[in-house]
Amino acid sequence: MILSNLPNLTGEDAREFLHRFYAAYPGLKIWQQMVSDGARLTAIGRETYKKRAREASKLLKGVMEQAGNEMLKVIPCETDAKMGKDWSFKDESRFGLGTIFSKAISMIRR
Repeated sequence: MILSNLPNLTGEDAREFLHRFYAAYPGLKIWQQMVSDGARLTAIGRETYKKRAREASKLLKGVMEQAGNEMLKVIPCETDAKMGKDWSFKDESRFGLGTIFSKAISMIRR
C-alpha cells in the first residue's frame, strides 16, 4: 500500500503511520536492510564471477593453443572456450573427428 494513495493523508500522518508500523514490527527494518545488502552482494558476486570466468577462459584458450601449436607444429591450433551451466552446449551443433580432420587438411593445403 502506498500511503500517498490514501485520501486526506498528510505528510505528517504518513510519517506517524510508518513510525507506528515499524515500532510494531521492530525486526522488519533490520530484515529489509539485510535483504537490500544481500541483493547488492549477490550482484557484486555475480559480476566478479563473470569477470573471473572471462579471464580464466582467455587464459585457458591461450594455454591450449600454445600446447597445440607445440605438438602439431605444421597445423595451426585454434581453440574456442565457452562458458555454460553444463557441458551440453545445446544451442550448437556438435561435430565429429571427420569435420576436424577436414578442417585440418584444408588448412594444410592453403
